[in-house]
Parts: sequence; structure tokens; C-alpha cells
Amino acid sequence: MVGNKRIRSGTSDSDSETDEELLNENIETIEEEAEKYKNMTLQLQTQLTNIMEQQAVLNQRIAELIEERDRMRSQIAQNNPLDHHQQESQAGEEVEMEEDTPQREEAVQNSSTATLAEVDAGKTKTAEKVRKTETSVTTDKKEEKNRIPPIIIRGNDDWMILSKRLYAKKMGYSKASTLKDGIKVFSSNSTDYRNLIAFLKENNRGYNTYSLQEGILQHGCEGH
Repeated sequence: MVGNKRIRSGTSDSDSETDEELLNENIETIEEEAEKYKNMTLQLQTQLTNIMEQQAVLNQRIAELIEERDRMRSQIAQNNPLDHHQQESQAGEEVEMEEDTPQREEAVQNSSTATLAEVDAGKTKTAEKVRKTETSVTTDKKEEKNRIPPIIIRGNDDWMILSKRLYAKKMGYSKASTLKDGIKVFSSNSTDYRNLIAFLKENNRGYNTYSLQEGILQHGCEGH
């Protein structure tokens, strides 16, 4: 009986040693895995740091490019005061005037039964009428333009965006110049003047101007 107990006791000690070896092997494996993941974490942190540094450099470059773009836009707006829409409007007015002017061939056809003297007299009267009409229209436009006060739009940092919106809404103006703290806009006629005032009020944009007839100073919104 005693011998059997000793044999069992020896077997138990052997099993314990085997279990301990397995546990030690597992611990070593776990430590190796932990070390590997630790190294991977350090590598990822290093890569993340590099990415953040590159992002900071890119953000700075983007800011420099935006500043350069705004400066160039401001320079373009100052050098090219005429709006494309206004140029198209002027071209349209010239075409319309040509269409309204009687042609020489029409005058000859309408006077085919008249004498040569009557035809010449009719041509002279027609030419004089056209000249008077053109002079009257030109004078009226100049007088109307002289009566229209300029509009001082407060702030000039977003003039390019604002001018594009005016062009999209077909709001023409004859000239625009950059001031220290705003944009001075000249309207071609009273309709464009009123449309621009309505646009500025609708968008809560600050401006200064005079009324068309009374000459009273007007102040726009305080939104900008």
C-alpha cells in the first residue's frame, strides 16, 4: 500500500511539472505577443506624428494659396472695373439702335414713285431725324447716369464672390473701384441702381449712398 501511494505521488508531481512548463510557455508566448503589439503601436504613433506634421504643412500651404488667390482677385477687380454683363448690355443696346434705324434700301423702295428731288429730300429728313433721335437718347442716358449716385458697399474682402452673384442675377453696373474699406459701384441706370439696393438689403449687406432724386444720404444694413 505504501508503495502504491508513492507511485501515485510521483505521478502527481510529474503532472504538476508538465502543467507548470505549459503555463510558462504560454506566458512567454503572451509576452512575445505583447512586445510585438507594443512595437506596432510605437510604429503607428510615429506614422501618426509624421502624418500630423505633413497635415500642418499642407494646411499652411493651403492658407498661403488662399491668401494669394484673394490678393490676385482683388487686383483683377481693381484693374478690370467693367463687368462682363455690362459689356453685353452695351453691345445689346448698340444692336437694338441699329435695328431701329431706317435702312437706305427701305427709304428708296418706299419712295419708288417719287421724283429724285423728293427722294433726296426724304433721305435728308430721315438722316436728320435719326441724328436727332440718337442725340436725344445719348443725352438722356448721360443725364440719367449723372443723376445716379454711387453705392459704397462696405467690405471688399469678398468682392469677387459678390460680383459673381450680381452677374448671375443679371445686375449690371458700369464701373467698380476698390476703396480702403469697401467697393464703390456706379450703376448705369436707375433700374440697375434700385436692383442693386434691393439685392444688398435682401442679403443684409451694409452700404452707403444717396437717394436718386432728393440727394439724401442713405445707410444700408449693418450686416457686414
